[in-house]
Amino acid sequence: MLRSMHQLSEGTPIFDDVGKSKNPTSLAHINETSAKKVKASAVEFQENVLHYATEWESIITRRVDLELLHCKRLAEEQAYHEAKVEHLRDELNKLERAGKNPAPTTMLDKLRRNEEKMDRTFKVHEAAASKACALLDQVVKQGWQDLLPLIKATVTWEKHHVHAESGAYAEMKEAVDRMSKVHNKKHVVKA
Repeated sequence: MLRSMHQLSEGTPIFDDVGKSKNPTSLAHINETSAKKVKASAVEFQENVLHYATEWESIITRRVDLELLHCKRLAEEQAYHEAKVEHLRDELNKLERAGKNPAPTTMLDKLRRNEEKMDRTFKVHEAAASKACALLDQVVKQGWQDLLPLIKATVTWEKHHVHAESGAYAEMKEAVDRMSKVHNKKHVVKA
């Protein structure tokens, strides 16, 4: 739109205040300056706000993902030992049904060792799952503390952004006032 105003004002008494970008108080210059400030403001937002948010998300995601992966591996190990114990019990039951009592001590020892491994892996998995749940609970309940610096950075950025914009708009009012004076001089009705 400003480009159109620039073209329309060319050759008129208000061109200096509208389209002449070399005039530091013209609308064209103010618009160019504002565009540069918007770019700088976007960079500042990227550095001070988005960087914090993406870094926070990355750290939390990495920690949670590692805990959940650890729990998954432990659950797989626990399932393996449960299946092995179940298989050994089935084998012992077959022997018992076949009338082979007492069962071989090597098989009973093997069952006992695997039951101990199963119990150990169950306890380790439960502890890891509890730790993962505590981490998730902490992220949810204490996340506001991590959000606070983000809010502060956003408010600070917004304050700087609004201040820069208000300065540009104040200059626009001066340009419009000058154009109004030119208009009033050109359209004075002589009595």
